[in-house]
Amino acid sequence: MDMKKLLSAFTVLIVLVSINTNALANNENDKNNMNTAEIATTSVTGSVVDQSTGEELTGVKVQIEDTDVNTYTDFMGNFTLNKLKPGKYDVTVSYVSYEKKTEQVNISIDNENKIKIKLSNCEK
Repeated sequence: MDMKKLLSAFTVLIVLVSINTNALANNENDKNNMNTAEIATTSVTGSVVDQSTGEELTGVKVQIEDTDVNTYTDFMGNFTLNKLKPGKYDVTVSYVSYEKKTEQVNISIDNENKIKIKLSNCEK
């Protein structure tokens, strides 16, 4: 085989490897984009108040039932639960001296996902 044919064969080989590498990279990017779409998440925000006085309740535990997703209300009675996939969830709130309460929430990517939960005092 002469040098010209060898150089041509080598060039064709490099082109083929380059095309194959680009195809694999594009395939991997498509997989990453699909994974991102599959795991699109959103958040739900809200507040917890005393049912009779309307007073904001601080330190209330807010939890998505049957998960380890939870948080506590801030000084203004507000909370945010992050990284939730769209769907229906049971949100349970519990606080000392108040009745535990569970509300079903339908969370979607397109909505504001804001709730207000009113707790009844047990000491009545």
